[in-house]
Amino acid sequence: MAPEQIKGLQVDGRADLYSLGCTFFELLSERATYTGNSVNELLQKHLTGAVPSILARNKNITPEFAAILTQMMAKRPDDRPKSARDVLHQLRTVKIFKRAPQVGDKAF
Repeated sequence: MAPEQIKGLQVDGRADLYSLGCTFFELLSERATYTGNSVNELLQKHLTGAVPSILARNKNITPEFAAILTQMMAKRPDDRPKSARDVLHQLRTVKIFKRAPQVGDKAF
C-alpha cells in the first residue's frame, strides 16, 4: 500500500507504481520490502522507512534498474515516475540483470 493510501489521501496511478515497485523488490530479493511486528509498525515503515536497496539484497541487479526501482518506491508520489508508460519506457532502455539468472540462483 502506497504511503498516500495509508494516509487516506487521494491516490492515482502512481500508488500502483509504488506497489509494483514493492512487488518487483520482493520478487528479486526473495524478501518482503518491509517487515514489522504489527500492522501499524509495517505501515509506519511504508510511510517513513528508508527505501531498501535492491543492490544490497541481489548482487545480480544492475545499478540502472535499481535506480528505477528506488524511484518507483519513492515515498512522495511526485518523486515517482508519472505513469506506467514512463516505467515501461525506462525498463526497455536498461538491463535488469548483470547476467541472465540461472535455475537455482539465490538472490543474495
